[in-house]
Amino acid sequence: EKAKLAEYKPAPADGKAFITSDPAGAAILLVTADGGKLNTGKKTPALVQLPVGNRTLELTLAGFKPATLNVDVDGKAIAKPGTVTLTPITVPVDIIFEEGWHVFDGKADKGTTPCTVELPLGPRTLTLAKEGYLDLTQRVDIKVQTTVEIKQKPSKGTSTLLKTPVATV
Repeated sequence: EKAKLAEYKPAPADGKAFITSDPAGAAILLVTADGGKLNTGKKTPALVQLPVGNRTLELTLAGFKPATLNVDVDGKAIAKPGTVTLTPITVPVDIIFEEGWHVFDGKADKGTTPCTVELPLGPRTLTLAKEGYLDLTQRVDIKVQTTVEIKQKPSKGTSTLLKTPVATV
């Protein structure tokens, strides 16, 4: 499905740039003047050779939106642009369960059931919490827009996610 990109062949007159991303591991592509892309063969963090001048790079990582970065390469010093924070690709996920349960993705409260939440692609652990009940946890692997129906039965108890901290005097 994806066409293989041509490799960028560094030239002796090239400058250097140290490219970083969060998370690390993004492929570093050189965007050409005509909008084409050349693969540098490097993944962040990496020192890459680039033609001297103002260059545009594209960072790509599975599960994240591509990000562009402008780098001024002078051929003398190593250019050190800031770290590029990659944004996860998210899809809407319908969470179906009895009304009034808080939906947590990790520690983030995403809403109250039944609801639609935006979740990043990949494996996730969803937890439902409600005062007076034990938390319900379910593993899901988000690949496309989907519906998650929680099949567990609620049990009376204390939620670990909804505990209110005790004030100390």
